[in-house]
Amino acid sequence: MKARGFSLVELLITIAIMGILAAILLPTLARIRESARRANCANNLKQWGMVFKMFASESKQGRFPNHQPDEGAPIAPNSPTWPKVSGPAGIEVFAEYTSDPEIGICPTSLADHPTCWMPGCGPYEASFYAPLGNYDASGQFVPLSVEECATWGGVTVTPFFGTRRYMKGPQDLTRRVFCSFDYEYLNRLVRAEWVSNISDNALLARALVSDTTSKPMGGILSLGDDQADTVKVNLSFGQVECHFIREGVERMLVTDINNPGASAKAQSVIPVVWDTTKQDGEWSSQNPISMYNHVPSGANILYMDGHVKFVKYPAPMAQETWPLATISLDRRSIGKSPGWAW
Repeated sequence: MKARGFSLVELLITIAIMGILAAILLPTLARIRESARRANCANNLKQWGMVFKMFASESKQGRFPNHQPDEGAPIAPNSPTWPKVSGPAGIEVFAEYTSDPEIGICPTSLADHPTCWMPGCGPYEASFYAPLGNYDASGQFVPLSVEECATWGGVTVTPFFGTRRYMKGPQDLTRRVFCSFDYEYLNRLVRAEWVSNISDNALLARALVSDTTSKPMGGILSLGDDQADTVKVNLSFGQVECHFIREGVERMLVTDINNPGASAKAQSVIPVVWDTTKQDGEWSSQNPISMYNHVPSGANILYMDGHVKFVKYPAPMAQETWPLATISLDRRSIGKSPGWAW
Protein backbone atom coordinates (compact mmCIF):
# COMPACT_ATOMS: atom_id res chain seq x y z
CA MET A 1 0.00 0.00 0.00
CA LYS A 2 1.36 3.37 -0.94
CA ALA A 3 2.34 5.51 2.06
CA ARG A 4 0.37 8.73 2.41
CA GLY A 5 2.21 11.93 3.41
CA PHE A 6 0.95 15.24 4.78
CA SER A 7 -1.08 17.37 2.46
CA LEU A 8 -0.15 21.03 2.04
CA VAL A 9 -3.21 22.12 4.06
CA GLU A 10 -2.32 19.78 6.95
CA LEU A 11 1.28 21.03 6.94
CA LEU A 12 0.18 24.67 7.02
CA ILE A 13 -2.27 23.95 9.86
CA THR A 14 0.49 22.22 11.84
CA ILE A 15 2.86 25.16 11.33
CA ALA A 16 0.13 27.61 12.37
CA ILE A 17 -0.59 25.64 15.56
CA MET A 18 3.12 25.53 16.41
CA GLY A 19 3.36 29.28 15.84
CA ILE A 20 0.41 29.94 18.15
CA LEU A 21 1.91 27.72 20.88
CA ALA A 22 5.25 29.47 20.54
CA ALA A 23 3.56 32.89 20.82
CA ILE A 24 1.88 31.71 24.01
CA LEU A 25 4.94 30.07 25.58
CA LEU A 26 7.74 32.50 24.70
CA PRO A 27 6.47 35.41 26.84
CA THR A 28 6.06 32.97 29.72
CA LEU A 29 9.63 31.74 29.29
CA ALA A 30 10.86 35.33 29.13
CA ARG A 31 9.07 36.12 32.38
CA ILE A 32 10.59 33.04 34.01
CA ARG A 33 14.09 34.10 32.91
CA GLU A 34 13.53 37.64 34.17
CA SER A 35 12.21 36.28 37.47
CA ALA A 36 15.45 34.33 37.86
CA ARG A 37 17.52 37.44 37.06
CA ARG A 38 15.49 39.47 39.54
CA ALA A 39 16.13 36.85 42.24
CA ASN A 40 19.85 36.90 41.40
CA CYS A 41 19.82 40.70 41.70
CA ALA A 42 18.10 40.47 45.10
CA ASN A 43 20.75 37.99 46.21
CA ASN A 44 23.47 40.49 45.20
CA LEU A 45 21.83 43.16 47.34
CA LYS A 46 21.48 40.81 50.30
CA GLN A 47 25.22 40.16 50.08
CA TRP A 48 25.80 43.92 50.10
CA GLY A 49 23.59 44.10 53.18
CA MET A 50 25.89 41.65 54.96
CA VAL A 51 28.94 43.58 53.78
CA PHE A 52 27.57 46.82 55.24
CA LYS A 53 26.63 45.20 58.55
CA MET A 54 30.05 43.57 58.93
CA PHE A 55 31.76 46.84 58.04
CA ALA A 56 29.59 48.79 60.51
CA SER A 57 30.36 46.32 63.30
CA GLU A 58 34.06 47.19 63.01
CA SER A 59 33.91 50.87 62.05
CA LYS A 60 33.81 53.76 64.45
CA GLN A 61 30.30 54.77 65.49
CA GLY A 62 28.91 51.86 63.47
CA ARG A 63 29.19 53.82 60.22
CA PHE A 64 28.43 52.35 56.82
CA PRO A 65 31.16 52.57 54.12
CA ASN A 66 32.11 55.87 52.54
CA HIS A 67 31.42 56.50 48.89
CA GLN A 68 33.84 55.49 46.19
CA PRO A 69 36.05 58.34 44.93
CA ASP A 70 34.44 59.45 41.69
CA GLU A 71 35.88 60.55 38.36
CA GLY A 72 34.20 63.93 38.11
CA ALA A 73 30.65 62.61 38.50
CA PRO A 74 30.08 61.32 34.94
CA ILE A 75 26.34 60.92 35.58
CA ALA A 76 25.35 63.34 38.32
CA PRO A 77 24.74 66.22 38.72
CA ASN A 78 23.78 66.48 35.02
CA SER A 79 21.23 63.69 35.32
CA PRO A 80 17.50 64.03 36.00
CA THR A 81 17.64 61.04 38.36
CA TRP A 82 19.15 60.56 41.78
CA PRO A 83 22.96 60.27 42.03
CA LYS A 84 24.60 57.30 40.37
CA VAL A 85 28.13 58.55 40.95
CA SER A 86 29.52 55.53 42.70
CA GLY A 87 29.07 52.69 45.12
CA PRO A 88 30.81 51.98 48.42
CA ALA A 89 34.54 52.67 48.52
CA GLY A 90 36.24 49.59 47.13
CA ILE A 91 39.37 50.14 49.19
CA GLU A 92 37.23 49.87 52.34
CA VAL A 93 35.13 46.80 51.52
CA PHE A 94 37.17 44.77 48.99
CA ALA A 95 38.45 42.17 49.64
CA GLU A 96 38.09 42.15 53.43
CA TYR A 97 34.30 42.13 53.48
CA THR A 98 33.57 40.73 50.03
CA SER A 99 35.82 38.80 47.68
CA ASP A 100 33.37 38.79 44.76
CA PRO A 101 33.48 42.09 42.84
CA GLU A 102 30.69 40.99 40.52
CA ILE A 103 28.02 41.34 43.19
CA GLY A 104 27.94 44.94 41.97
CA ILE A 105 26.55 43.77 38.60
CA CYS A 106 22.81 43.46 38.11
CA PRO A 107 22.09 40.53 35.74
CA THR A 108 19.42 42.58 33.94
CA SER A 109 21.58 45.65 33.40
CA LEU A 110 22.45 46.57 29.81
CA ALA A 111 25.35 48.82 30.79
CA ASP A 112 28.90 48.03 29.73
CA HIS A 113 30.84 46.26 32.47
CA PRO A 114 34.51 45.61 33.27
CA THR A 115 36.31 43.24 30.96
CA CYS A 116 39.19 42.82 33.41
CA TRP A 117 38.61 42.13 37.11
CA MET A 118 42.21 41.63 38.26
CA PRO A 119 45.04 44.09 38.94
CA GLY A 120 47.49 44.69 36.13
CA CYS A 121 44.98 45.28 33.34
CA GLY A 122 46.09 46.98 30.17
CA PRO A 123 45.81 50.77 29.81
CA TYR A 124 42.94 50.46 27.34
CA GLU A 125 40.81 47.91 29.17
CA ALA A 126 37.64 48.45 31.16
CA SER A 127 39.22 47.52 34.48
CA PHE A 128 37.67 46.99 37.91
CA TYR A 129 40.83 48.54 39.34
CA ALA A 130 40.99 52.30 38.88
CA PRO A 131 44.28 54.20 38.79
CA LEU A 132 44.47 56.91 41.43
CA GLY A 133 44.42 60.35 39.88
CA ASN A 134 42.26 62.98 38.25
CA TYR A 135 41.35 64.24 34.78
CA ASP A 136 42.58 67.71 33.90
CA ALA A 137 40.67 70.36 31.95
CA SER A 138 41.75 68.84 28.63
CA GLY A 139 40.46 65.40 29.61
CA GLN A 140 43.90 63.85 30.17
CA PHE A 141 44.38 61.58 33.16
CA VAL A 142 46.95 62.79 35.69
CA PRO A 143 48.13 60.13 38.19
CA LEU A 144 48.58 61.03 41.84
CA SER A 145 52.07 61.94 42.95
CA VAL A 146 54.14 59.62 45.12
CA GLU A 147 53.33 61.78 48.13
CA GLU A 148 49.60 61.66 47.36
CA CYS A 149 49.70 57.88 46.82
CA ALA A 150 51.22 57.59 50.27
CA THR A 151 47.88 58.70 51.71
CA TRP A 152 46.41 55.59 50.09
CA GLY A 153 48.92 53.30 51.74
CA GLY A 154 51.30 53.47 48.78
CA VAL A 155 48.98 51.82 46.26
CA THR A 156 48.51 53.31 42.80
CA VAL A 157 45.20 51.61 41.96
CA THR A 158 42.04 50.95 43.94
CA PRO A 159 39.11 48.55 43.54
CA PHE A 160 36.32 50.64 42.07
CA PHE A 161 32.60 50.09 42.59
CA GLY A 162 31.03 52.74 40.42
CA THR A 163 30.93 54.38 37.00
CA ARG A 164 34.20 54.88 35.17
CA ARG A 165 35.52 55.95 31.80
CA TYR A 166 38.19 54.44 29.59
CA MET A 167 39.64 54.78 26.09
CA LYS A 168 39.77 51.85 23.67
CA GLY A 169 43.23 52.64 22.35
CA PRO A 170 45.75 55.32 21.37
CA GLN A 171 43.95 55.87 18.08
CA ASP A 172 40.51 56.09 19.66
CA LEU A 173 40.52 58.70 22.42
CA THR A 174 36.76 58.69 22.94
CA ARG A 175 36.17 58.18 26.64
CA ARG A 176 33.58 55.44 27.03
CA VAL A 177 31.61 54.73 30.16
CA PHE A 178 31.22 51.42 31.94
CA CYS A 179 29.81 50.38 35.31
CA SER A 180 31.19 48.07 37.97
CA PHE A 181 28.26 48.94 40.24
CA ASP A 182 24.78 48.81 38.70
CA TYR A 183 23.07 50.08 41.81
CA GLU A 184 22.61 53.38 43.62
CA TYR A 185 24.24 53.54 47.05
CA LEU A 186 23.10 56.26 49.44
CA ASN A 187 24.86 56.42 52.79
CA ARG A 188 22.72 59.36 53.94
CA LEU A 189 19.41 59.29 55.77
CA VAL A 190 16.78 61.03 53.62
CA ARG A 191 13.21 61.58 54.77
CA ALA A 192 10.41 61.15 52.26
CA GLU A 193 8.86 64.50 53.19
CA TRP A 194 12.08 66.25 52.19
CA VAL A 195 11.87 64.99 48.60
CA SER A 196 8.12 65.02 47.97
CA ASN A 197 8.45 68.38 46.19
CA ILE A 198 10.13 68.24 42.77
CA SER A 199 12.36 71.26 43.41
CA ASP A 200 13.45 70.06 46.85
CA ASN A 201 14.04 66.58 45.46
CA ALA A 202 16.39 67.97 42.82
CA LEU A 203 18.15 70.37 45.21
CA LEU A 204 18.84 67.67 47.77
CA ALA A 205 20.07 65.18 45.17
CA ARG A 206 22.40 67.77 43.69
CA ALA A 207 23.67 68.94 47.09
CA LEU A 208 24.60 65.40 48.11
CA VAL A 209 26.72 65.11 44.97
CA SER A 210 28.29 68.52 44.58
CA ASP A 211 29.04 69.55 48.17
CA THR A 212 32.84 69.48 47.86
CA THR A 213 33.42 70.77 51.39
CA SER A 214 32.09 67.71 53.16
CA LYS A 215 32.45 65.30 50.22
CA PRO A 216 29.16 63.49 51.05
CA MET A 217 28.97 61.55 47.79
CA GLY A 218 32.08 62.76 46.03
CA GLY A 219 34.07 60.01 47.65
CA ILE A 220 36.86 59.73 50.16
CA LEU A 221 40.05 61.49 49.13
CA SER A 222 42.53 59.34 51.02
CA LEU A 223 42.71 56.08 52.91
CA GLY A 224 41.00 56.49 56.28
CA ASP A 225 39.24 59.68 55.19
CA ASP A 226 35.68 59.97 56.51
CA GLN A 227 32.86 61.84 54.88
CA ALA A 228 31.03 64.38 57.03
CA ASP A 229 28.64 63.02 59.67
CA THR A 230 26.03 65.64 58.78
CA VAL A 231 25.32 67.54 55.57
CA LYS A 232 23.08 70.61 55.86
CA VAL A 233 20.95 71.50 52.83
CA ASN A 234 18.62 74.49 52.42
CA LEU A 235 15.27 73.45 50.95
CA SER A 236 12.09 75.42 50.28
CA PHE A 237 10.70 74.88 53.79
CA GLY A 238 13.97 75.33 55.66
CA GLN A 239 17.26 73.63 56.36
CA VAL A 240 17.56 69.86 56.75
CA GLU A 241 20.39 67.73 58.09
CA CYS A 242 21.30 64.56 56.20
CA HIS A 243 22.95 62.25 58.71
CA PHE A 244 25.48 59.61 57.73
CA ILE A 245 23.94 56.13 57.91
CA ARG A 246 25.27 54.32 60.97
CA GLU A 247 23.84 51.98 63.56
CA GLY A 248 21.19 53.86 65.52
CA VAL A 249 20.53 56.51 62.87
CA GLU A 250 16.91 55.34 62.63
CA ARG A 251 16.28 57.35 65.79
CA MET A 252 16.51 60.46 63.59
CA LEU A 253 13.16 59.51 62.05
CA VAL A 254 11.35 60.30 65.29
CA THR A 255 8.88 63.10 64.56
CA ASP A 256 7.10 63.33 67.92
CA ILE A 257 9.56 63.69 70.77
CA ASN A 258 6.74 63.17 73.28
CA ASN A 259 5.83 59.80 71.79
CA PRO A 260 8.98 58.35 70.19
CA GLY A 261 7.68 54.81 70.37
CA ALA A 262 4.77 55.61 68.06
CA SER A 263 6.72 57.56 65.48
CA ALA A 264 10.11 55.84 65.49
CA LYS A 265 10.98 53.99 62.31
CA ALA A 266 13.02 50.83 62.18
CA GLN A 267 16.00 50.19 59.94
CA SER A 268 13.63 48.24 57.69
CA VAL A 269 12.32 51.46 56.10
CA ILE A 270 15.65 53.16 55.36
CA PRO A 271 16.71 52.55 51.70
CA VAL A 272 20.46 52.07 51.25
CA VAL A 273 20.91 50.51 47.79
CA TRP A 274 18.51 50.13 44.88
CA ASP A 275 18.58 49.23 41.19
CA THR A 276 19.77 52.05 39.01
CA THR A 277 17.71 53.12 36.03
CA LYS A 278 18.48 50.95 33.04
CA GLN A 279 21.39 52.12 30.91
CA ASP A 280 22.18 50.99 27.40
CA GLY A 281 24.98 51.91 25.04
CA GLU A 282 27.45 54.75 25.34
CA TRP A 283 26.83 57.73 27.54
CA SER A 284 26.08 60.19 24.78
CA SER A 285 23.30 57.97 23.42
CA GLN A 286 21.59 57.13 26.71
CA ASN A 287 18.62 59.45 26.23
CA PRO A 288 15.95 58.48 26.80
CA ILE A 289 16.54 55.79 29.43
CA SER A 290 13.92 53.40 30.71
CA MET A 291 12.89 53.85 34.29
CA TYR A 292 13.48 50.41 35.75
CA ASN A 293 15.69 47.35 35.48
CA HIS A 294 13.19 44.55 35.93
CA VAL A 295 9.90 43.33 34.49
CA PRO A 296 7.27 44.07 35.67
CA SER A 297 8.48 47.64 35.94
CA GLY A 298 10.21 48.04 39.27
CA ALA A 299 13.44 47.57 41.17
CA ASN A 300 14.92 45.77 44.15
CA ILE A 301 15.64 47.92 47.21
CA LEU A 302 18.06 46.97 50.00
CA TYR A 303 17.16 48.41 53.38
CA MET A 304 19.43 49.19 56.29
CA ASP A 305 18.42 46.08 58.24
CA GLY A 306 19.60 43.88 55.35
CA HIS A 307 16.31 42.76 53.83
CA VAL A 308 15.51 43.26 50.12
CA LYS A 309 12.12 44.10 48.66
CA PHE A 310 10.94 44.35 45.07
CA VAL A 311 9.01 47.58 44.57
CA LYS A 312 6.93 48.32 41.49
CA TYR A 313 7.24 51.62 39.65
CA PRO A 314 5.80 54.15 40.20
CA ALA A 315 5.98 53.75 43.97
CA PRO A 316 4.23 55.96 46.51
CA MET A 317 6.21 58.81 48.06
CA ALA A 318 6.79 57.04 51.38
CA GLN A 319 9.82 56.58 53.61
CA GLU A 320 10.52 53.06 52.37
CA THR A 321 9.77 53.64 48.66
CA TRP A 322 10.70 57.26 47.86
CA PRO A 323 13.64 56.23 45.58
CA LEU A 324 11.12 54.73 43.13
CA ALA A 325 8.61 57.57 43.24
CA THR A 326 8.19 59.33 39.90
CA ILE A 327 9.72 62.56 41.17
CA SER A 328 12.87 60.78 42.38
CA LEU A 329 13.28 58.54 39.37
CA ASP A 330 12.61 60.75 36.38
CA ARG A 331 11.96 64.47 36.59
CA ARG A 332 11.62 64.68 32.80
CA SER A 333 8.16 63.15 33.08
CA ILE A 334 7.09 66.06 35.28
CA GLY A 335 9.11 69.02 34.09
CA LYS A 336 12.39 70.72 34.83
CA SER A 337 12.96 72.15 38.26
CA PRO A 338 15.01 75.18 39.29
CA GLY A 339 18.66 74.50 40.00
CA TRP A 340 18.76 71.16 38.18
CA ALA A 341 20.30 71.24 34.73
CA TRP A 342 20.38 68.43 32.17
